Amino acid sequence: MDETTAKFDLLKLELQSIQAGIRGMDTIMFQIKGWCVTVAVATAGVALTSSHIELVAVGGAAVVGFWLVDAHYKSMQRIFIDRDDRIEEILAGQEPLAALAAGELHVPGLASSFRNPGQSSFSQNLQNEFGLLWREAKIPLTFGLYLFILVLLGALALVDALVR
Repeated sequence: MDETTAKFDLLKLELQSIQAGIRGMDTIMFQIKGWCVTVAVATAGVALTSSHIELVAVGGAAVVGFWLVDAHYKSMQRIFIDRDDRIEEILAGQEPLAALAAGELHVPGLASSFRNPGQSSFSQNLQNEFGLLWREAKIPLTFGLYLFILVLLGALALVDALVR
């Protein structure tokens, strides 16, 4: 087996791993959204039945927490998506073996995207992580559901206050 064929086999494995990673993160994020809805509905129900509408604030805080956890997982999934896009971009219009032989595509390449030890200080790494988190958190598809739930909880509290 020559070097190019070995790299091609690694590329196939990496593409399979990328797709599995994307699907795995999708499953986790779906579960996060499900738990968010469950907790929000439960706190709203308890708040209404116990006449302690201030519990809606607990539900709101939980929604914000779920939103940030969802954004965290989406930022990790983004690494897989970006690598998949990069591979597709390099392979567009040429044979995979030609791209590998020319050195345009480095395989494997995904693992190096997760950690870059020794190149940044702790505070720089923390700042980068929060930057990635915030970038994903403000994407409409990420925060849309959470904003909707927060609006519903706020409307519930407002209606309860008006009725009293």
